Amino acid sequence: LMEMYWRVCQIKKDHFFVTSDAPLNIFVLLNTGEAIFGGGLGNPNVQVVFPISPKLCLYLSYKKSDKFENVYADFVDEINRRTVCMAERFIISPYNSNKIKNNNLQS
Repeated sequence: LMEMYWRVCQIKKDHFFVTSDAPLNIFVLLNTGEAIFGGGLGNPNVQVVFPISPKLCLYLSYKKSDKFENVYADFVDEINRRTVCMAERFIISPYNSNKIKNNNLQS
């Protein structure tokens, strides 16, 4: 993890990050279109995400990036889908939302 590029992602609009009882999300999209969840830290395409508040998340990858980035709804929705997918039992949301309640994180 220390060799990866770390950045803080912030959302300013109405969207928000959810978290769960398993908040660390490790995701790799393979060249075949398949995804690996929970492993693959050595893969050059790995993405590690950790929501730290409703408006901020920590994002790590091997691709060089700025230390801070404003992100948009599509990014937040994708991170929330991954977070929900990796939850063991609980999804934690700062707001009561039918979208979250129904696990319907599609826009």
